[in-house]
Amino acid sequence: KNADFFILPSSLEGFPNALVEAMALKKAVISTNCTDGPSEILKLNQLIPAEEYVETEYGIMINVKDKIGLSKAIRNLSLNESLKNKLAEKSYLRVQDYSPDKFRDKFVEIIVNTLANKNNEKPLI
Repeated sequence: KNADFFILPSSLEGFPNALVEAMALKKAVISTNCTDGPSEILKLNQLIPAEEYVETEYGIMINVKDKIGLSKAIRNLSLNESLKNKLAEKSYLRVQDYSPDKFRDKFVEIIVNTLANKNNEKPLI
């Protein structure tokens, strides 16, 4: 919680809990574009050039195993206080989509719609 920002340098993730937890602590984040999660959470919508990074809507992303891109991203975030603060605020807003209440509501919606489809009824939600 005392870090200036968070880095997720993974090659593979299931669901990146640590990334979401850092965002809940209002941390700017840097993440690799590994499978299953970070690109969706941070809203990556473009390719990341080799040895570079991309600023997404909610954080910074680099390619997996790209040491040069990672070093550039760390340097930029370390030296750019306004970017770090902006991404910290945006990451906190984004992580609200993963709150227990939203998760519960989405889960109930899926169950209700699945049951309605099974019975050939119009979904209730």
